[in-house]
Amino acid sequence: MTTASTKLNARAVLYKQAESDTDAKIAASDRIKHRAKLMTTMISELYEALVDAGASEAKAKQAAEALSAENLSAKDHIADVKQELAGDIAGLDEKLSGKITELDKKMAVMQWMLGATLAGIAAILASVVPILVKLFFAA
Repeated sequence: MTTASTKLNARAVLYKQAESDTDAKIAASDRIKHRAKLMTTMISELYEALVDAGASEAKAKQAAEALSAENLSAKDHIADVKQELAGDIAGLDEKLSGKITELDKKMAVMQWMLGATLAGIAAILASVVPILVKLFFAA
């Protein structure tokens, strides 16, 4: 392992420890501000790692800032998509419930129609069978 990656790994471990210790003490309303501060720390670590790896300071700063902005933008976009999907799912659930109720009503009508048809067939058979028996089995 190179010294730059060793430093980066050591910083990551310290960061995780500091975050877990600090998170336990921070009130829920302050967590957003705290996370933003931690994000800045993470970006400075990226900046330092890029400089240690040989990138110019200007390019390292640009890359760290771009990654930070992109990461925050992606998180906002994911939250928006989740909210939009939740609304879409609720709307589809309502539509589906209405369609199921409609199909249940149609099924009940069809069951009555089938029952009436079977009763009609049974009545026809009851009246035709004696005639057929007389015709074919009469001696």
